[in-house]
Amino acid sequence: MGNYIGRLHAWLAGLLLCTFAAGGWADDEVIEDILVVGSHLPQHAKDGPQPVDILDADNTPGLTGHSLIDTVRSLPYTSGNFGQASLRGSATGFSDMNLRGLGAGRTLVLLNGKRFGNELNRLPISIIDRVEVLKGGGSVLYGSDAIAGTVNFATDNDFTGHKLKGTWREIEDSSGDYNLTGLHGLGDDQLHWLFGWQVEQQGEVDLRDRSWGVVPRAENPENGWAPVGNPGSFLPALAPTILAIIGPLRPDPQCALLGSVPEGPICQFQFANFMDLQEKSESIKTFNRLDWQINEHARLYSEVMLTRIRSERAVSPSFPPSLLFQPGFFISPSHPGLQDIKAQNPGLFPDVGPFPSAGQGAFGLFRVLGAGGPVAETDVSDVDFDFRTVRLGVEGEVNGIRYDVSFIRTWTDTVFAGSDTVVERLAFALDGLGGPNCNRNALTPGINGCEYYNPFSNAVATSAITGAANPQFNPAVANSPELLDWLLEYQALRIELGFQNFDLVMSGTSGWQLGGGAVDWAAGLQWRQDKRRFAYSPFRNRTLNPCPYADPLSVTLGNTPSLDCDLPLGPLGFITASENQRFTRDVYAAFIELGLPLSERWEMQVAARYEYYEGDVGGTLDPKLSLRWQALDWLALRASASSSFRAPPETMLGQDTFVVEFVGPANSFKTIDVLANPGLEPEQAWVTNLGVLLQAGRFNASLDWWRVDIDGPLYRSSPAQIAAAYANQGCFDGGAGVGSAACDILRGHIFPLGSSLAALERINVRFVNGTYEITSGVDLSLRFAGLGALGTAWDISLEGTYVDKYRSGDFVEANGLTVAPGGSRVGLLNDGDPFTPKPRVKANLSLSTAFNRHSFTLVGRFISGYDDVRPSVPALGRIDSHLTLDAYYGFTLNDHVQLQLSVINAFDEDPPATSTATAYDALTHSGLGRVISFTTEVRL
Repeated sequence: MGNYIGRLHAWLAGLLLCTFAAGGWADDEVIEDILVVGSHLPQHAKDGPQPVDILDADNTPGLTGHSLIDTVRSLPYTSGNFGQASLRGSATGFSDMNLRGLGAGRTLVLLNGKRFGNELNRLPISIIDRVEVLKGGGSVLYGSDAIAGTVNFATDNDFTGHKLKGTWREIEDSSGDYNLTGLHGLGDDQLHWLFGWQVEQQGEVDLRDRSWGVVPRAENPENGWAPVGNPGSFLPALAPTILAIIGPLRPDPQCALLGSVPEGPICQFQFANFMDLQEKSESIKTFNRLDWQINEHARLYSEVMLTRIRSERAVSPSFPPSLLFQPGFFISPSHPGLQDIKAQNPGLFPDVGPFPSAGQGAFGLFRVLGAGGPVAETDVSDVDFDFRTVRLGVEGEVNGIRYDVSFIRTWTDTVFAGSDTVVERLAFALDGLGGPNCNRNALTPGINGCEYYNPFSNAVATSAITGAANPQFNPAVANSPELLDWLLEYQALRIELGFQNFDLVMSGTSGWQLGGGAVDWAAGLQWRQDKRRFAYSPFRNRTLNPCPYADPLSVTLGNTPSLDCDLPLGPLGFITASENQRFTRDVYAAFIELGLPLSERWEMQVAARYEYYEGDVGGTLDPKLSLRWQALDWLALRASASSSFRAPPETMLGQDTFVVEFVGPANSFKTIDVLANPGLEPEQAWVTNLGVLLQAGRFNASLDWWRVDIDGPLYRSSPAQIAAAYANQGCFDGGAGVGSAACDILRGHIFPLGSSLAALERINVRFVNGTYEITSGVDLSLRFAGLGALGTAWDISLEGTYVDKYRSGDFVEANGLTVAPGGSRVGLLNDGDPFTPKPRVKANLSLSTAFNRHSFTLVGRFISGYDDVRPSVPALGRIDSHLTLDAYYGFTLNDHVQLQLSVINAFDEDPPATSTATAYDALTHSGLGRVISFTTEVRL
């Protein structure tokens, strides 16, 4: 720790001595009483009894720039945010708000004070006037999911005029990044229309475009390496059964030349060569708001938002089949590709006793496409995201009582699409009966429109990894594009998420007088209906296609003993089939809040909420208490405590789902059966905060200690933890633990029963209520405004978060068995655990000034180092601290035109290396390097 604190001190001193620095801080303004997140009572935005951070769009560099998620990720009190490509929970096209690193599901996001959903990428940047962040439990006022806090994106509903902005970004190796935004306000106090829009294009950046992104296997065996590639590895065999194997595994002879790495008998394939660091995407986002002052007591408002995002992401040219040594994947001795590879490599298949080389077939560890690169039709995974929301409301005041009645309906339609190998088609093609034009029943292998699929290197002309030409390439045994396209079926998952919400909120001032004035009150009712629908294309739908083989010819050829199957895996080799699902749940709630001015210096707020969920979840009653004491004119103390909760999502309670994930202990991707648990209970939390506020002239500061205690946290059991416990306790056949109570449970999670980690095909896990999670820490904010130096006035601010504790109880599976010990998780990467990375310190130091038409801002951003307790190599056990510098320059050309130049990560610092597929922690750091953006804003 001493090393990075020393570096931080050096940077602080360096920034204080800079001769230029940054703009963005506007002159202090008198902030009127407004309704801010964390209360339904009007209160001063900066002086409330709860820790609320206000980010003003005009004074927060980057907030209205190219990417909202970049600003969100840089906040000291957030961590583990999606927003860049990451195999650790694919997030293509999505970004979220993750307060305290507690998980996006525990942060509630609002738009203009109403529930919106934690997906930031749907918002047009142009409409954001300010962001209000309640850094503490908000469930009492807003309902489930606000354990870590609540974030409200507020629009400027009174804006009049026109604001156009264009931003162009320069990112090394990107094919082009820009966005165009507009905000238009027309009308008057009687009738007003606000319209915001955004058109954006994001260019593709390949991971291998970065020197650190693709490294040798000896440096990082987790950097997108897989034991199943193309070229692959092969076992000589006499017949389509593993009992007929007659030789050891050996790599393809051109493994190294084509860019893979022969490691013992395995040809290791690095799919990181084909991964995106930033995916290609295009989006259109619009927001409409209409306000109509009907009379002095009522104002009608409506909001309509439409967002459409199209993303393309490259991961690997193809995926490996999860079941490799099956009869259908036997390569017969008559296969032309096998015969040619034997002829070009004498001794590769040596004679074995009475079995000559010419009579030997093979089983292989291979995928359809690998080092040769993708074909045009199969090179990306697509994400199509459509979001729409409509809100209608009436607000006003009658007899001193303010009211707000609103109804909102939102719907998100997302389609995830990509290619995977069709098992039966691959088996046919290995028999020479492949291709879209083959009449398979004629049994004419390799002729009359029928083609062989060749898994050997002699089918690859050039390496897409190294560019090397293959001297053993033989066009006579190469695979045609039509065959490859036929083998890889394009399939999709469609997820439709929606909710409709009715809110009634009333507030006013009572006749009850206390020492500091009259008591304010607020009360409300809410009805919410959540809907979720999951629909799979035919090849992913196990109701329509439950088994890998469906053609009777497969039985005739001996590729499968039967068209029935014990497990409905579906017809795809890598992606397991699932069933269509539909969920609907109604939620009812009521709350009350009181503002109690106990004296001129003491303020108290109390609130309570009851929320009831249909079904087996039941109801929960949660209270909240907040206090503020103005001890001196320049010193205030505040404290808050609340009960908070998160109800289990319907997906945890309903039908089972099936996914494919990388399982570290097995060092490969495995099918994961995610089993629902209708017995789940809401997780309960107690959130506390103690704060000190200082304000003396041009200096103001706040120091807040916070703690979150979660009882019965909701999470999905970790396949990595179950696999590790299974192996460590010797639960595989012949292991020392077989017969023990623990192994009886663990063996029930593994298929085939009793298999080794290398041979396991599936792991089943379940959603559970864990034991507990506790996290605590300190938020610090300091600001010196208007300090005179070098002939101008400077603002200096420091914001930081120190996480003192993040501790979990033992990890249990549904039967109560402990599969991994609990303990401290702060300062750890937490790969393989149900947590995001937990750096201990995040801090931002900014220095800014403005004079004449110019403004400058410098922001130093620091993230402390953390550890990986399961690194692939010892050198990656420590993830270094990271320090970057952002610079912003603004120039006001005239009353209508402003220009801004931004340089993010000005010194082009590489992200710290990690033992992960992307070689860096995409949930914490950026891998883009230096990003230069130029923005032109025109106001009319």
